[in-house]
Amino acid sequence: MRRNVVNSLDPRDCTGCGLCSMTCPVGCLSMMRDDEGFPIPVVDDEKCTSCGLCCKRCPSLPPFDGGRPLAGGRILVARDRVRAARSSSGGVFAALAEQVLADGGVVIGAALGEEGRVSHRLVNRADDLSPLQGSKYVQSDITGAFGWCEEALAEGRRVLFSGTPCQVAAIRSHVGEAELLLTVELICHGVPSPEFWERTVAGLLAEGAVSDPTRLSFRLTDKSNRTAFALSEEGRVVAPSHASLFYTLFLENKSLRESCYRCRYAGERRQGDLVIGDCATSQNDYSFHPDVPVSSVFPLTPAGERALERLLACCDSKALDVESEVRLNKQLNSPTVRPEARDAVYVDLRSLSEDQLRERYLSRPGWKGRLKELVKSVVPVKERAAIRRILDR
Repeated sequence: MRRNVVNSLDPRDCTGCGLCSMTCPVGCLSMMRDDEGFPIPVVDDEKCTSCGLCCKRCPSLPPFDGGRPLAGGRILVARDRVRAARSSSGGVFAALAEQVLADGGVVIGAALGEEGRVSHRLVNRADDLSPLQGSKYVQSDITGAFGWCEEALAEGRRVLFSGTPCQVAAIRSHVGEAELLLTVELICHGVPSPEFWERTVAGLLAEGAVSDPTRLSFRLTDKSNRTAFALSEEGRVVAPSHASLFYTLFLENKSLRESCYRCRYAGERRQGDLVIGDCATSQNDYSFHPDVPVSSVFPLTPAGERALERLLACCDSKALDVESEVRLNKQLNSPTVRPEARDAVYVDLRSLSEDQLRERYLSRPGWKGRLKELVKSVVPVKERAAIRRILDR
């Protein structure tokens, strides 16, 4: 048997990062989509020389980097209100990215492209940063990022790479420890398949619900919502989560990649220089910027500490109870639990009609949910926070 990742790796542990295909010296590995629409490596056995280089680089095969512990952190939100409103978690990533760009560096992060395709993009001007802002709840193609990181570092430029923990692990496996590389690891819930998302976008385009997929957002912050889980375009709700098959299955953890349920990075030891994500302990804090989402920021390395110090100059900050945050923010302590329904989801997506899928997986909000939405539509988020502060006294 040839020695390569296809023959050595349990398919359930493959994260689809594509590093093996970029590493292979004879080009015998390529990334293709499986029956569920996730990218997986495929090998041409006739070309494979069993050199084992792909196995050595694969971040899902031992030996593993044990990562660094979540020893401290802060709650942050950018003081620039426009920047904070455009972002999913208070504009912290954008503030950091602008600092790196001002130093002559480059930023690499996920962006929505034509037909909804999500892939990592290199940015070297602040004016081009906007597509990298905001959450993308789908697996991003990072194959281009390996070469971009290598080239920029060789030129002596700073590189900010932002991605999921497994993507950060893949980048570090490729370039090694580099003084000019700053990795921002996002607190990851798990990723549905790109094909499922692209199918969803195609349906929205066919219905006329969306005009430009590159302007879609997975989250919404407005006067009524600190954070609303809804597909929106330029602030206009396209589909609330309960009406979207893609969104509902994602929030219920039923459509994630198999490796997400076994994720070796979902614990209190992490891969990045900085870990950034939605702050769970802030959800009941009605004194610290209750009208916008805020971020938990954990510096794990000296480079991360320096980045946090620079962020404090342009962000409002508050102490973070790390123990409480790890307990409440589930992805900081363990992988997402695999629901039994996951067995059937992608089979159903291939075999059932849209109406049948909606009948099986979607349900209307109960009266409590409808009442909550009514209150939110009538009482702006700032006023609701003021009322909660009074009631909590």
